[in-house]
Amino acid sequence: MSLNRFDAEVAARVTLPRMRNAMRNARMNNYPDLPASLRDLSRILNDDRFSIITQTDDGADNLYAGSVTAADGSHHVMFASQRLLDILKTSRTLHGDGTKKVVPTGLNANFLAQQVYVILTTWNHHIIPLAWVLMESQTNEAYAAVCQLLAQLIDNDLITERIITDFEPAQRNGWQNTFNVHVQGCLWHLVRAFVDEAKELNLGWFMRNVDEYRRIIRLAGTLALLPRRLMYRGLLLLTEEAMNEGPAFYRRMRPFLKYLNRRWVSHPVRSQWMCVFRSVHRTNNAAESHNKTLKLLMGNHPSIYTFINTLIRLERCALRDSIALEEGRRVSKGRKASAVNNDMRLRRLQDDLNNPRGQIDNAIWNFMRRASAVMRNVFNDAVYNN
Repeated sequence: MSLNRFDAEVAARVTLPRMRNAMRNARMNNYPDLPASLRDLSRILNDDRFSIITQTDDGADNLYAGSVTAADGSHHVMFASQRLLDILKTSRTLHGDGTKKVVPTGLNANFLAQQVYVILTTWNHHIIPLAWVLMESQTNEAYAAVCQLLAQLIDNDLITERIITDFEPAQRNGWQNTFNVHVQGCLWHLVRAFVDEAKELNLGWFMRNVDEYRRIIRLAGTLALLPRRLMYRGLLLLTEEAMNEGPAFYRRMRPFLKYLNRRWVSHPVRSQWMCVFRSVHRTNNAAESHNKTLKLLMGNHPSIYTFINTLIRLERCALRDSIALEEGRRVSKGRKASAVNNDMRLRRLQDDLNNPRGQIDNAIWNFMRRASAVMRNVFNDAVYNN
């Protein structure tokens, strides 16, 4: 909103911070009774009398994007201003993730949703949240309805090439079936899945205390860094290395190696999810980071109106940061030198793998050995802090 048309003395007194405070107070005075369900919330937000509840801080947009009822009867409410949706439409990579810790409460402190689903992008490694969805369930039908609502809001105009999620099948299906984009999994979640499976197979003690077991299981994570066409050959080389450690070692490791093949490498769908070869973003840590920000700002399970007010603040910050980034200004700290060096090292290793010298199997094994050092921190975190 421009103040140019007002008297200079009035404009000096009516500053944007004062206007924001006045708008927040107006919202608080206009809150209706707490909703008992998401359907109740939708009725409130669709009532023109209460449109100020979700009005953006500058009054130029509204954060309530729409509601949808899925084929299974579950109800979902999306928050995204039109200007954030405009950024979403032009984002090459999107991240999607759900969190339960900030699910808001309504009447009688009842939870209004099963999760808060967040859609965001990164711009020069800075997180820009774009949409938040209160989801009543996480079924195939639920994600399909949410993705179809998003498609309607952006007129099916999406140039996104890659969606990064965890390995939730319903979430992947919703994105792929609606937008026909490549859905990539998260390397961090994948490594944790490998470590969890190793523990289930009674390899936990060996993984923590015996170098050979730790080395082989960590090498398994590098399969995701290979081109998809080379993953199976990489697994064969890993199996051969396990056999070279002796019969007793291989006997213990064999169930884990079979799990890698059956569940991931030879699976027609999961092998696509797990492959992060040449991906700029190998993890969904951006979404995890935003989830932590939500919890920090809101606390656990805020009331629905506190939840909405916090999203309004986040919308303003996201818009401000996107404008600054578009102008070439820096809005956050640079990445750690170690992260930059890891990316550069991995890129060089992948270049070498694309143009191997000598036998391809030697090139694959050399890549896996060297790449395992790049993911040491991710692996150790899963082994010792999970």
